[in-house]
Amino acid sequence: MKERPILFSAPMVRAILAGRKTQTRRIIKPDWLTLVEECLRINGKWVWHAMACDLTMPFGVPGDHLWVRETFKPINEMECHYRAQIGWHVGGPWKPSIFMPRKFSRITLEITGVRVERLKDISEADAMAEGITLRGTTRFENECCIAYKQLWDSINGPGAFEKNPYVWVIEFKKL
Repeated sequence: MKERPILFSAPMVRAILAGRKTQTRRIIKPDWLTLVEECLRINGKWVWHAMACDLTMPFGVPGDHLWVRETFKPINEMECHYRAQIGWHVGGPWKPSIFMPRKFSRITLEITGVRVERLKDISEADAMAEGITLRGTTRFENECCIAYKQLWDSINGPGAFEKNPYVWVIEFKKL
C-alpha cells in the first residue's frame, strides 16, 4: 500500500467530511495519455495489464491511501486551522493546500476503484458522488451533471468541460 497527497478545495473537503463525496476526477497528464489511448484502442476500456504494471499510477490503485491537502493556517508546530472548517474570518495569512505537510492532514482516503473515461461521460449518480447536491425537492433532468460542469469550469477555467479530456475517475472511502 502506498500513500500519496491529493489537493481538494474547501467545498470539496466539506463534502468529503459530510460523506457526500466519494469520487474525484483528475485530467490525465500527457505522459499517461499515450498509454491510456493505446489501451482504449486495444481493449475499448482502460484495463490494468502487463504493459502498465511497470509504471506508477499517478494517484494509486485500489487499497492505496490518499491524504488530503487543504487550505490551512498553522497555529503552532502541531496544530492548524482549516479553511473548510472555519472560513476566511480567522486573522492572519492562509497557506495554500499545496504547501500542507502530512502532519496537518486530517483526512485519509482509501482508493476503492480507478477507471478512465471522458469527462462528459459523467452520469447523474457520479456527479452526486462528486459531492454535487440537489438544490430542492424538484429534480430536473441532468441537474447534477449541469452543476458538475459549472464546478469543473470554475476550477479549471471557462470552457474546460467542453474540451472533454480523458480523466482518471478515482473512487474512495474516507478512513
